[in-house]
Amino acid sequence: MSYPNRIYILAGQSWMKGQSNGVNDIPAPYKDVYQLNSRIWTGSNFVAINSSLNNNQYIYQDNGASMEMFMTDIATSLNNDIYILKLAKGGAGLALDIAEEDWNVGSTEELYDTLVTMISGAKTWMTDRGKSYVFKGIVWWQGEEDSIWETKADDYGTNLGGFYNNLCLEIGYTVPIYQYNVQEPPSGNRDYRATVNDFKASFTAADTENRKLFDADVTSWNPDNIHPTLAEYKRMFDEKVKPLIIADL
Repeated sequence: MSYPNRIYILAGQSWMKGQSNGVNDIPAPYKDVYQLNSRIWTGSNFVAINSSLNNNQYIYQDNGASMEMFMTDIATSLNNDIYILKLAKGGAGLALDIAEEDWNVGSTEELYDTLVTMISGAKTWMTDRGKSYVFKGIVWWQGEEDSIWETKADDYGTNLGGFYNNLCLEIGYTVPIYQYNVQEPPSGNRDYRATVNDFKASFTAADTENRKLFDADVTSWNPDNIHPTLAEYKRMFDEKVKPLIIADL
């Protein structure tokens, strides 16, 4: 029995973008290996992920590493290819921001519109090759920027609902979404994270079948005291994200 090709969207801000200079720290099973069952969108094509290619633009973080390196485990569980659309930018909020590029659906030619273009391109690529496909999940690692500002935090619920609902309309159906509660890093500055996290919780409670929320529980931080170490990325994936995705396969 053949199954449609699964497409996953990995999106958000710097935690999703990945860790600079992290390639050398990737665990051996994922390092310098062409993960032929896990492919990432370049803007015109899907290519096999390989950590040695991590300085290319479609990996999205120069010499870095993040979730895309470990998504091959999902393909292994399926015994079938998976396809990844990744778009992330450090400091990008959900609130409309005239000074900075953001994720707000009301912004023109910014991150949301770029993601919609990627979705359209991936659909065309699949169709042109006669491949059946399904968008199977959105891994949304975002919220830190909005938790810094009271006004942005206050609008987070409306902006999160707008982002998700519009994205599902663009895809054509409801897609599972996996996100975390914003955690206070050692550097501090997430004064309104409780407000953002309350909105994430109410958003999730409205559809627990398709919306999943977890605590990241990071205990090991990069020297910047803002981002997890690569070992923590792998732990989060193994303990938090992978079980949720596999349960929805």
